[in-house]
Formats: sequence, structure tokens, C-alpha cells
Amino acid sequence: MIGPQSERYLKIAVDIPVDGTDVCPPAEFPLFDYRAPPGSHAGVGHVVAVRFGPRRTLGYVLDEVDSPDVEPGVLRDVGEPLWPDPLFCSDQLELARWMAHRYLCRPLDALKLMLPPGLRLDKRPFPEAPRALQLSRDWRGRLPELDGAPAQRDVVLAAANASGPLGRGDLARAADRSPASVDALVRRNLLSWVEIDAPILPGESDGHPGDGHDLTDDQREALRKVSASLRGRGDTILLHGVTGSGKTEVYLRAVTQTLDAGGSVLILVPEISLTPQMIDRVTERLSEDVA
Repeated sequence: MIGPQSERYLKIAVDIPVDGTDVCPPAEFPLFDYRAPPGSHAGVGHVVAVRFGPRRTLGYVLDEVDSPDVEPGVLRDVGEPLWPDPLFCSDQLELARWMAHRYLCRPLDALKLMLPPGLRLDKRPFPEAPRALQLSRDWRGRLPELDGAPAQRDVVLAAANASGPLGRGDLARAADRSPASVDALVRRNLLSWVEIDAPILPGESDGHPGDGHDLTDDQREALRKVSASLRGRGDTILLHGVTGSGKTEVYLRAVTQTLDAGGSVLILVPEISLTPQMIDRVTERLSEDVA
């Protein structure tokens, strides 16, 4: 019979200044006790996300002990390792301790010298998720509120016609208006901030911005030229426009035309971080197998 899993406690060096540690001998440099929650893969050699007081930072796991120096009930849990495998082996940890004594530095400063080339650790492992502005669900019914504010009205219409998530500056540029108009709409609760990986819903729509909406005159003209090229020589075409001007919507409609004609399409994404978002959008929009 297997008993309950025993608690695991980790000794961690936190990567933020701690009062008094700038003058303490390396041998006395404090390590802080944290608990590894059940199922956690964190262990010696890992770099983990931790909370230290009100702050969030990186923690270097230097040891694992059977019992902490403080009451277990007050310990905080560590987050999952930033990388699945330990960044430091036992020999490197021992070397870091020797360097701390020899050169009067912090152990984690020595460890940073051993990081794989090109790997940089952000001191803020919990960065705020990228955010974008989203229209309120009742924006259409509230348009009359903006009859005396044409700049804000233009921003609302630009957000409604955007083909992707927009930040403050991009939305202002798409509407050719000042960011102050965007801020005013946020105060009116006509716009709100959402995480980019959350669905960006224009009004009552349950799809992505641009799905099924009428194209603008510029989009129609661009799609006409792209469609003509697809039926002809297949010229190289570059769509030029600011973020949120609707270029992706033109591309997606051209993709649909190509698939309907029995062709296939290769979509190149300009930045690897956009790949999951683009895969979700293309899959949802086209209902086709996406490799």
C-alpha cells in the first residue's frame, strides 16, 4: 500500500536585493524555504517562478531538505520550472558555492555565468500578458452617445473593423485619431483591456474581428486585385497598411477562394509568437485541416 506523498521543501536563492545581503559573507547569503506543491517537477538545479513578499521574481533551487527552517504552514509554493530540465548540475552548484567564497559574490551571480550561451533570464517571470482593446458588447446601441464626439466614434468604428487585436497606439493610428480618444472610450467602458490570447469579440459576435463583416472599399479593391492575380499569373502582391487596417481579412478571403477552387495555401507568419493565434484563427475560420 502506497502512503501519501511526503512534502518537499526547497532552498531557494531569490534574484532580487535582500536587505543586508550586500554586505554579508557569501557563506551567510540567505536561502529561503519554499514548498514544492504535489506534482511539482521543481528540484535542485531548476530556475522557478516564486513570490517574495509582494513581488514576483526568479528563484534558483540550490537544495532540497526534509524539513524547513520555518513552520511549513507559512511557506509559499514555488511555480513550475521555467525549463523542464535543470539548468545547473550538482557540479555547477558546487562550483558556484566555491566561487562565492573565493570571489565574495552571491552564489546566484556565479550561477548566471554558467547559463547556456544566448539564454537570458528575465527577472520578472510573470510578465503581464499582452493586452489589447476590446469593444463592449453593447457598442452598437451606444453609438448615439458619441454623436458629439466624432473622434471617439471613429475609434469605435476602427476597432469594429479591425482584423486583429489592437493596442492603444495601433488603434489610434488605425482611426487616425489621438490616443486620448482611446482613453476616453476606456473611461466610458466602451473599450476595455483584455489579454490577447483571450477571444477578441466585436460586439455580440462570437468570432474573430472581421469574420463575416462587410469589407471596406480599400479591402474590396485589394481583394479584387489579389483574386485577379490568383486567376492569372500569380503575381507577387504586398498589402500595405497599419496594424488593424484589415490586411489579414483580405488574406483569409483570398485563402478561401483558393481552397474553394481546389488549390492549397501556405501561410507564412512573420513572428513565431503569433503562430498559435494564427493557427486558431485559420482553423476556426476555414474549418479546414491545418498542418
